[in-house]
Amino acid sequence: LTFQMMIGNNSSTDNNNEADFTDQPHEHFVSAPTAWLRLKSIFLKNEYGFDSFEWKAVKNSTLFTFIIGTMMAGTAELPLAHQRFKEQHSLSLFANKYEAIRRLQSHLLVSFWKSGIRLGLRIGFFTFSYTCALACLAAYEDQLKGFHFVFSGALAGALYRINMGLRASFAAGVIGGVLGLCSSAVIVCPALFISKKSLDEAYKQVRDQHFREALQAIKNNNEIYGIQKQFNVSKWEARAILKARQQEQLLTDPSLKVSKN
Repeated sequence: LTFQMMIGNNSSTDNNNEADFTDQPHEHFVSAPTAWLRLKSIFLKNEYGFDSFEWKAVKNSTLFTFIIGTMMAGTAELPLAHQRFKEQHSLSLFANKYEAIRRLQSHLLVSFWKSGIRLGLRIGFFTFSYTCALACLAAYEDQLKGFHFVFSGALAGALYRINMGLRASFAAGVIGGVLGLCSSAVIVCPALFISKKSLDEAYKQVRDQHFREALQAIKNNNEIYGIQKQFNVSKWEARAILKARQQEQLLTDPSLKVSKN
C-alpha cells in the first residue's frame, strides 16, 4: 500500500466508533461533587489513566527546583573542593600526574554531589510542601484564591524548619508567608492583569487544557496503534501517517483543533 492510500483510509473501526471525549465539558474530567473527593483525586490517576493537573504540577516543580538547587550548590562547591584538595595533598606523593588528576576528579565529583544533593533536597522539599499545599487548597475549594499562596508559603516555611524547634519554625513560617505573598503580587497578579482573567479563571483554564491535551494524546496513541496493526508499519511510520491525516482534516475543516502529540 502506498503512503497516500494509508492517509486516505480512515482510522480503524474501533477508532471510528470511539467517542471523542475531548469535547465533553470540563467538570466531567476534573471536578468531583464533594471537597474530599476532589482532594483525593489529586493523588490518584483518573479513569483515563493519567495524573491530575495539580499532581503533575507538584512533581514537575519539585523535580525542577531539586535539579536547579543541586546544580547551583554543586557548582559553587567545586572551587572550594579544589582548594581543599590542594591543601590536603600538598605534601602527598602520587605515582604520576594521571593518578593525581584521577584523585582530584574523584574528589570534585564527590564534593559536587554531596553538597548539591543536600541543598537540592532542601529546596525540593520546600517546593513540594508549597505546591502540594497550594494544590490541596485549590482542589478542596474548587477554586484558586490569593490567600492560598500566603497560607501555602507559611506552611512550607514552618515545615522547612520544624526540626529546629517551634520558634524557628514560626519564624520560617512568617518568611514563607511573605514569600508566598510576594510571588502572588509580583508574578501572578501582573500575568492576570495582562491576560485580563481572574486567578480562578486562569487556574481552571490551564487545568482544563491539561486534561484535554492528555485525552487527545490517549486518542492519538490509540489511533497510532490501530494504524500499526492495520498496515504493519513501525510506530514512527504510524505517527507520520496520523500526522498527515490530521493535516488533511485541518485543510478540510480549519475549525478542527488537532493536538501536536
